[in-house]
Amino acid sequence: MNGLLIGPAAWRAVDDGLAIAVRVTPRGGRDALAAGTPEHFAVRLAAAPVDGAANAGLVALVAKTFGVPKRAVTIISGETSA
Repeated sequence: MNGLLIGPAAWRAVDDGLAIAVRVTPRGGRDALAAGTPEHFAVRLAAAPVDGAANAGLVALVAKTFGVPKRAVTIISGETSA
């Protein structure tokens, strides 16, 4: 995540940690977390949005990036597309 220039809307401190806003592109080639806009991080996932694979990929990527266990990462909204 070196060199990311993200605005305050992309992340905020919460009582039990950090909340981050992401825009996910499934089937994006390889897993990567990158600068997006001031409102969100951009996430590319190799996984397809099928049977929770993209959600699991997102949890794994965020956990690895921030150095926390996967059980410490929770998706709080947007788990399915409309």
